[in-house]
Amino acid sequence: MKKIRILILFLILTTGLQAQTYKLNLEISDISKGSGTIVIAVFNNQQSFKNEKNPYLKQFIPIKQIGKLVIELLLPPGNYAIAVFQDLNKNSRLDFNFLGIPTEPYGFSNNPSPLSIPEFRVVKIQIKGDQKILIRLNTLL
Repeated sequence: MKKIRILILFLILTTGLQAQTYKLNLEISDISKGSGTIVIAVFNNQQSFKNEKNPYLKQFIPIKQIGKLVIELLLPPGNYAIAVFQDLNKNSRLDFNFLGIPTEPYGFSNNPSPLSIPEFRVVKIQIKGDQKILIRLNTLL
């Protein structure tokens, strides 16, 4: 009987220790081509964002229509940068021309100027509750 009480007490105490997550409704707008895949990469620190490696979360969503896409992400509290691009040729990477200009639509959280590569601090969002953000896709070519 004592073991059962200890087990119940343990379950009650550890239930409160589970990480809280919040809903991030991500609206991606200005989808001008109804083909390819939207690639979403969520980074939780400056180093992974800068190197474009080891995102905290990565999703691939097939696109069949133009306009906008709304998806829900579940994230624990913290700071994040979100990068999105429309992979038109389905090669799982953002393509560039010989001048280094993206040839596929792309965007970042906080919608910085499309004419430069943003820093983590510029595109960083803080998750501390349910929220909604908009990312506009930019097409430079």
